[in-house]
Amino acid sequence: INGAIGTATSTTAGGVITTTYDNLTVTEYAQYIKNIQPNDTQVYELVIELNENASATTVSVSVEFTFTDNEFYTLNWVSGEESLSANFVNMGSYPQRYVGNTMNAELETWYTTQTPVDSYTAYKGVTYDSDTFTQNAPVTYDAYSYIDGNTYVRVDTTDAYSYTLSSATYMTGDVIVNGVAAWYKVEPIQWRVLNSTEILAGTTNQAVLLSELALNANTTYYYDRIGAENQTNNYAGYKSSTVREFLINSFYTEALTSKEQEKVTAREFSDSELDPDSVITEDTSVTDSVWLLTRADYINSSYGFSTSTSTYSTARLCSPSDFAIANYAFIEINTSYTTPARQNGGITHYWTSSTASAPDSISAYNVSHYGNVDITSVDPESDAVRPALLFNL
Repeated sequence: INGAIGTATSTTAGGVITTTYDNLTVTEYAQYIKNIQPNDTQVYELVIELNENASATTVSVSVEFTFTDNEFYTLNWVSGEESLSANFVNMGSYPQRYVGNTMNAELETWYTTQTPVDSYTAYKGVTYDSDTFTQNAPVTYDAYSYIDGNTYVRVDTTDAYSYTLSSATYMTGDVIVNGVAAWYKVEPIQWRVLNSTEILAGTTNQAVLLSELALNANTTYYYDRIGAENQTNNYAGYKSSTVREFLINSFYTEALTSKEQEKVTAREFSDSELDPDSVITEDTSVTDSVWLLTRADYINSSYGFSTSTSTYSTARLCSPSDFAIANYAFIEINTSYTTPARQNGGITHYWTSSTASAPDSISAYNVSHYGNVDITSVDPESDAVRPALLFNL
């Protein structure tokens, strides 16, 4: 903005940015309207108000839009001493960032007279003793459309991992408080394009997408440690893992519009992908529209990963969303690993779709918060969910 006088003072509330100069005030917000036929719509509003005592002035405004949905964009950043670069695409939407304490209080007062416009499913923890196990219980969180045009989800009871409370904050820098209601903004999902070399070379137009952030947690690989019904670590077994149930029954329909779902191609998994150690006696093949990468995927060099499971690979590191933290995702603050999505650092461990041992040993592969592909018990509630899918650009 040319013509503004003085140093700008900016405040942000509910996605609306207000910037005050000596002679004028600027208010702006962007609104993404989905499910509008024939195309979804991006609206940007800019209001300039001259102060009452301002003298005549000429204000010229230049606004540049870059639309990235269904198209590549490249981000370059520095994490620690390492320079990083990746290709991304935005598609779908999901609750991700905490709104901040001020906005949280505002929404808490406002929502009681409102009607929910949407809902999102998460899971609460597993309870067990020596004889009895209770599966993760699905919980529905209501979403509301606020006056700024954005949608926000209310988590009535924040359930953060105890380790997280002692070491981490939300992306806003606000302290995470358990047992209280908190609000999270529904935002476009940023997906890392794993096969960008092939796409840019023109050999395929089908992108292998991996969510940049881990988007949820409390979805154990399988909840029954006893194994009385066998196949306790069979991702595709006759009694599905909670994480797979969440992906195909909740996440897919809640995060993607019907038009986006039309562009998704289901992936058919083989026995060897889901059972790399050949220890499950039952059939493990399955075809899903949204899924977790396998152990083999996370050592695929063409996807940018180290070919060794034991290597602490930066490319495999992942930060959790604030919404995932509120649903028990592990996070360790590590300022040596930052991304554009989580600039204040933070890494988590997350599931793969591959079993790691015979059913009676109840282990599966995950990616640790150090970036190596590891073996863990099937029931940690703090392991996060990092969805993947095949998307036709």
